[in-house]
Amino acid sequence: MELNGRMVNVLNVMIDSFENAWDTVSVSDLLSVLKITKRNFYYNFDKIGKWLKENNLGTVSLNEGSCIMEFPRLEELKKMLESSTVDYFMSAEERHALEVLYITLSSEIITIDYFQQMFDVSKNTILADIRKQKDNLREFQLDIKYSAKRGYYIEGEEFSIRKFLGNQVYRLEHIQSKKELYTLLDHELCEMTGERLDFRKKIREAIRIYEMEIETDLVQSYVEHEMVMIYIAYRRCMMGRHFAADDQEKKTLEKLPEFRGVQKIVSYLNDSCGLLLCTEEAYYITILLLGVKNFDFNSIIEENGYISRVTKQFISNVEKNANITIKDREPFFTRLASHIGPMYYRVKYDIKIENPLLDDIRSMYRKAFEITRNSICEADGELGGLIDDREMAYLAMYIGGELHQVGRDNQEDIIHASNVLIVCGAGVAASVLIKSQLIELIGDRFGFVLCSAGKLKDKVLEEYSLIVSTIRLDELPERTVYVGAVLSDQDKRKIISELNKSNINSVHEFTLGDLMKIIQQGSRGSLSAGELEEINYELCRFFHNG
Repeated sequence: MELNGRMVNVLNVMIDSFENAWDTVSVSDLLSVLKITKRNFYYNFDKIGKWLKENNLGTVSLNEGSCIMEFPRLEELKKMLESSTVDYFMSAEERHALEVLYITLSSEIITIDYFQQMFDVSKNTILADIRKQKDNLREFQLDIKYSAKRGYYIEGEEFSIRKFLGNQVYRLEHIQSKKELYTLLDHELCEMTGERLDFRKKIREAIRIYEMEIETDLVQSYVEHEMVMIYIAYRRCMMGRHFAADDQEKKTLEKLPEFRGVQKIVSYLNDSCGLLLCTEEAYYITILLLGVKNFDFNSIIEENGYISRVTKQFISNVEKNANITIKDREPFFTRLASHIGPMYYRVKYDIKIENPLLDDIRSMYRKAFEITRNSICEADGELGGLIDDREMAYLAMYIGGELHQVGRDNQEDIIHASNVLIVCGAGVAASVLIKSQLIELIGDRFGFVLCSAGKLKDKVLEEYSLIVSTIRLDELPERTVYVGAVLSDQDKRKIISELNKSNINSVHEFTLGDLMKIIQQGSRGSLSAGELEEINYELCRFFHNG
């Protein structure tokens, strides 16, 4: 008979003990060093004894929990073991990892008998392995199942399966166990592409192209793991098991140079070895190469649940800290979640944003800034502590606008004299800032409408007494007042001047322009142009602020 890798490992540990003048050693001490079960030890011990006897190299025996060893030809025994081609013992942990990797990546029907032959262990050992892995998988909301048609398979969310597989790859510490995985993947990809290539080499070359594209150098040990995971991603994708990212996460990733670098990887592998990848997998590879800097959820469901929970807690905390009640909570939650979601993904990947309005927002939204910080920090998890002031400012500006709206909704005697349209480029951040400044300038008795350039076509512009815009568009009328995100004194004068031409329905049917003509005529030239303008400015503030 021949020794397998496990037996060689057990025998080497015995020899180490013998060389330390211990011809007797307790079984418990051996098990502690070997990190195997008693069943595995006794199974291999019997075979080792037979092998030693056949080769006349000594004896081993057991007596009351102790192992007694006699190696009269020790140097010959050591040379034989050193020259043996079987020099690797696969640990139970590595075997567990390979079992899962074979179940999820092999085209073979995986059964207990398959693993018995592969690892040369008993049926009970394989059943115990599967029970152990079922417990491990439960943490990822996954399960191992069996059917006669499919053999063993893992059921659950693909994101969670990939995450679990990544953990199993880390457990393959010895080169021999890694070679087992490489052999499996090479075989499967060769079968699917019809190409006999060194796929690992091709993936490494693709990663080097990625590094040049984004001008970075990845840590080598990190590259090895991610190379294997890309390998696995291709195999899973070609099996029809596709990764799916959240839409907000996709939008965050698409803006990054790393995402464009991954497009180079996908293109190279497609052209050089016929490896095809669905669109979704590009997001997965980007996430792999970026590395998750914060948070570590085991499933997308768990992650989305956290975002939803934090958003709800944040709303409750805002109500408590601002001493208000928010009406129409569901629409408010939906709007807020659309802001917190992208912010969460930026924090997750440690993506820093620029906020040129930071100082202005801090000054203008002091109360909202404080309420926002306290409310998000009081929510579950670590998100609040990871948000920097640039992110906090945008969130505070959003909350400041909502808080003002709540205040208006809670007033029973508000009279909306007319509507004001605020037009900005794409987002609403600058619009909210301008709205706050307009309220301070002309009061809150107007109906303020925020609008992006893309949605301007849906508005009836004649309905608005005042139109303010940060961008110039052909669709806007001549009376539009063009301003910056932070209103200058000149911007304020233009706004007041334009409001002079509108009807003040909450007072009488006349314009401030009409009133100023009366004042000018009544002064008989005694008021300078500057004084008239100042009167005009103050009257407008008086009428609109009420």
